[in-house]
This record gives sequence, C-alpha cells and structure tokens, in this order.
Amino acid sequence: MSFLFSLFRTLNTKTALTAIEFSPEGAAIYLGTENGKVLVVDLRGLDKPPKAVVVSDTGRRVETISVQVRLTFPS
Repeated sequence: MSFLFSLFRTLNTKTALTAIEFSPEGAAIYLGTENGKVLVVDLRGLDKPPKAVVVSDTGRRVETISVQVRLTFPS
C-alpha cells in the first residue's frame, strides 16, 4: 500500500490553474495560471519549486498551452 502513495504528489501552486500540458517526452508539466504565468514543473526533480514564466504582462489568464518537440537536423 505504501508503494501507491509514493506515486502521487501534491503541488501547492498558490493560484488557480487554468490549463495543463505534458511535455512531449513526459519529463515536465506546464501549468497555466489565472494571472498570466506558466509554471514549469520538472517531474524528475519534484523537490524543486516550479519555474514561473510570465506570458501576459497584463495578467490575463492562460487559456491553452501547446508544447512542441524540438527538432534537430543532422549537420
């Protein structure tokens, strides 16, 4: 039973969430907030706080998030 509890974590974001998206490789979650920020949660380091990126200078809520895979081309 204790194994199941280790699979789940609670994140206190201190603001309402309005959008969520997983990174293509599954190593991060992007959380849109009601005050115009995107919080980037690294799932490999849940002991660290999320990084905040301001996407609206006026504080408008984030309604959608889309994450693209970075392409690399051979030289």
